[in-house]
Amino acid sequence: MEERPIFAASKGEDKQRGGVEKSSKMRSSVFRIRAPYLLVVLGVFVVFIAYYTYVGSSQLTDLSSDQVNGGILVLKESHPELFARDYAFKDMSLFRYYTPLWRWLVEHIMNVTGNYAMSLLVLMPVVMLVYLTGMFVLVYYTTESVLVAILVSLVSSLQWRGFP
Repeated sequence: MEERPIFAASKGEDKQRGGVEKSSKMRSSVFRIRAPYLLVVLGVFVVFIAYYTYVGSSQLTDLSSDQVNGGILVLKESHPELFARDYAFKDMSLFRYYTPLWRWLVEHIMNVTGNYAMSLLVLMPVVMLVYLTGMFVLVYYTTESVLVAILVSLVSSLQWRGFP
């Protein structure tokens, strides 16, 4: 007797319900958005990112505690002699869970800009574009509605601390 997974349907049952055809149709529908819709979505995202970058540039000195700790981490990696007698920051093992790519990017951008807060500001549009695009694709894949996908991606990215 052939064993099947508990939730697997037979081929006939699956075709009757439209399971296989519907899922393959849904997967390909993410890539069937018309070009004008994509231009509108990209335009909305660019306006939103420009606004957030403007707000961020006016609040360069207002960093959260995690951003300050990240800045200390980047400085400590660049200059290991810093904080030699500090209880929390002398040992780098406390920061091993910070994303290495983020630390590397911030450190190299900070070397160019000369300022940690400015390096965060340079990264903001890139991170926001990646986040908004990913959230849009995820929500559109689920709902197949461009408007819902735009609204959910924008609302999910709101940060109440920096939003006037």
